[in-house]
Amino acid sequence: MALVRTLRDDRVPQRTPVVELPDLAPAGRAGASLTVEQILGQVSGLRESVDAATVKACSEGAR
Repeated sequence: MALVRTLRDDRVPQRTPVVELPDLAPAGRAGASLTVEQILGQVSGLRESVDAATVKACSEGAR
């Protein structure tokens, strides 16, 4: 959730290539076409710990 809030507060578009955000892709280890949206959508191997309503509220700017 902290990452989502930081991206929202800094107004980072989800289509931003990760290579433009060095904290997410140190030393250029991410492919140039990988976007913030793709990283946020990656849930493989993770258990659900936040319900959909909370995620939706964050994306709409609610605090």
